[in-house]
Amino acid sequence: MHPQHAAVRDGKRLKSLLFSGDYEAVLSLAVGDDAGAMQPAVIAALSLSGRLDEAQSAYRALSVGGGVDDCTEARFFLVAGLCHAGDSSKALRYARASLAQLRRVDARSRFWIWQGLALVRFFQGRIRPARGFARRALISAVETAFPYARVLALDLLAHVLVYGGDVFAGVRMLGQAAELALTLGYEENAATLRVAARVFEATHMVTALPAAIAQAEAELAGPAVSYFTRRNGHIELAAMLALRGEGTRADAMLQEARRIALPGTDRRAKARWWTAYALATLLAKGTNAAREGLAQARRYAADEPMLLAEIGFVELAFFANVTPAAAAALRELAQASGIARVKIAYHTWSGQAVPLLQQVEDGLARLVLRCRGEQPMQRLRHILAAELPGLVGFALGFEPGRRIIATPRELITQDGGDVAVCPLPSGPSLRMLLALRHGYQSREALMNTVWGLGSYHPSRHNAVINTAASRLRLALGHPDWLVTHELGYSLADGVRVVTMEDKTLLSTSAHAVPPPPSVDGRITQFLAREGAASSAQVARALRVSASAALRRLRQLVAQGQIVREGSGRATRYRLCDSDEEQPAADR
Repeated sequence: MHPQHAAVRDGKRLKSLLFSGDYEAVLSLAVGDDAGAMQPAVIAALSLSGRLDEAQSAYRALSVGGGVDDCTEARFFLVAGLCHAGDSSKALRYARASLAQLRRVDARSRFWIWQGLALVRFFQGRIRPARGFARRALISAVETAFPYARVLALDLLAHVLVYGGDVFAGVRMLGQAAELALTLGYEENAATLRVAARVFEATHMVTALPAAIAQAEAELAGPAVSYFTRRNGHIELAAMLALRGEGTRADAMLQEARRIALPGTDRRAKARWWTAYALATLLAKGTNAAREGLAQARRYAADEPMLLAEIGFVELAFFANVTPAAAAALRELAQASGIARVKIAYHTWSGQAVPLLQQVEDGLARLVLRCRGEQPMQRLRHILAAELPGLVGFALGFEPGRRIIATPRELITQDGGDVAVCPLPSGPSLRMLLALRHGYQSREALMNTVWGLGSYHPSRHNAVINTAASRLRLALGHPDWLVTHELGYSLADGVRVVTMEDKTLLSTSAHAVPPPPSVDGRITQFLAREGAASSAQVARALRVSASAALRRLRQLVAQGQIVREGSGRATRYRLCDSDEEQPAADR
């Protein structure tokens, strides 16, 4: 076969592998072949694998003796790699170099030029010019009958639409791109596009959130999904799980994303990881703990507008006390950028005019807008209707903690970043909880407060109280939050109760009644006060039966805490001196 024909054949094979998303196969075939290493497909595979230094070296070699059309195609993939790595300034230089040769290239190469310009403007957050260039790229792909280019153009235009606020059209376009890729046999591309559509449905709350997250997770688990797509999908879903009140799962997903190797040049992925981490930390541990995450995100974002917009949305929407410098920077970004989320978040935060609710297709941005200026109870109703209970602290103005929130409709438990919404327990169990918000309650006090009975008889009433306590534990979902004492109940240390009625917010008293000492503690306190006493005197003082008092006294003697003196009716008990030896019979 003629060498020129072989080169053409090899070039077609490399492009076929590239278009199918098999970058490793492209690079394997080019190993040891100096001419093959300069193929646009090889430069593309290096760029899209994060190996940008090698890609740029290969491009420089190609630019010496390669044709103008090959160079234009190779430059596009360098642009794509640099944009994903967070270096849109350098990507813009390559895109402009291609634009300067617009009149010298063929129709197919014009697609690469428009697509590269659209990509750079998209990553720079300049949505309006990005949309114009992306549409030119799509037209070029259709005119030249270049199916793979149509897939790329639909993919990019869909992302531009979503970030510009046209969420429904963008998600539909991603579905069209996925179907086209599958028809062409590009299974990895189709899987990537399906994941993008499902993740957008979840992060922008296009469909019911629990189902959207489950569908996105299922798509991410597919074997055809690339490491890049899997990592970014985990980052996006981790943020939504945190908002859903599934803090433990969000943390696990962030760690899973972190285990996927990130090239040193991939600042974009690192910035987005730290942004999601900051949000999850805010909801689980509070503002102060989360600010380091925001600082790290900004460090990796540098001056990339798209990344700064994502960070700005999280900060303006959910963080309190935005610094004046950060506010000024975000104001400029909101004015210069066409990114819908950052514009809505800034205008909401600053009190400026914002779009009407029905015009906002992004469900999360719409929730932020809806909560503006509302009272705590209304904000709580909004976040529960949106199925985002992780924002309960945001709604009520609380830092994360261990908290039980009782509303007229439901019981909400907050354990750091893990938040659950449950039906209200039965009447006695709910009244028991409300009584315990003031601290320890004896069984006698509970019979009076919860059941309205003036007298307490253990043999008749303990079973009723224990049943109410068991049902309360079941309703809370945290059995250890309700502590059983010898004579009553209390909530665990650090657990607070908030009651909400209409627009009224009442928190537990700051000086909750602590539980009384145990029977053993009360015996030692009594003996310390009285000096010595009989078992009958101890029983009367502690209001327990004589047999119960005698049993505890004998155990304290065996433990060496008290001493028994005398015998029969003259038996007395007193505290043991620190240097006193007990009789062998009493040890």
